[in-house]
Amino acid sequence: MMTVSYDQRSYLRLQDKLQVLMLPKEGRKKILTEIGKYEKKKTKKDIRSQQSPSGTKWKKRERGNKKMFKKLPKHLKYAQSRNNWEMDFGWLNSIGYVANYHQEGLPQKFRAKEMWKENKKNNRPDPRKTPATRQQAKDLKKLGYKISKYKMTEQDEKDHSREIDKKRREILKKNGGFHNPDKFKYKKVSPTIKWIVANMNMAAANKAIADLEGRKIRNAWQIERPKRELLGVSPRRVAMIIKKELKRQSAS
Repeated sequence: MMTVSYDQRSYLRLQDKLQVLMLPKEGRKKILTEIGKYEKKKTKKDIRSQQSPSGTKWKKRERGNKKMFKKLPKHLKYAQSRNNWEMDFGWLNSIGYVANYHQEGLPQKFRAKEMWKENKKNNRPDPRKTPATRQQAKDLKKLGYKISKYKMTEQDEKDHSREIDKKRREILKKNGGFHNPDKFKYKKVSPTIKWIVANMNMAAANKAIADLEGRKIRNAWQIERPKRELLGVSPRRVAMIIKKELKRQSAS
């Protein structure tokens, strides 16, 4: 949000400044309304053109080519204050915080839980419920990822021709054959890519990769943002609007 006030008009002549100071409240209100309309229209146009008020193109997204801030224009507001001597222009609600991060190029801190909520809100896949990708599976195999799997004894092999104990079969079926009850003998094996994709989710695969690489999974991280100016007032243009409105009010 930015504030426009009468005492900032460096492009007005002394005579115009005195004339503004002598205006009644209604006259000041009309001038600020005209400035607000102009700035609102220009800001919307700049956002559609993906550029700053000075005409400089914003830095593009790192991924994808979708336009930025498509929903911001409809929330753009202006409101007069200080008995119609000033006008606040911008996003006068919580959206203003987001706009300010981009306006000033401020970094923003994210937490994993916030990212999951954002993914759900935007219908993006939840890594905790999405199967691991083939690339993750390849990375795990390359890093030597292994699972514990039940190893049959000679007696088991004999019994296998008849029927494996019902309880054992249930446990193996429930746990995918790699959770290790003490009474069973297990061995470490390298799972196939197909098994990893079918039995692991993206979050679990990421954690396994991080563990094998000897690093910790971050629960919070900071995103650096390039400066993308959304709001800006041209003193010269504002002075022109004031002069035009003063002339109109003098004629009426």
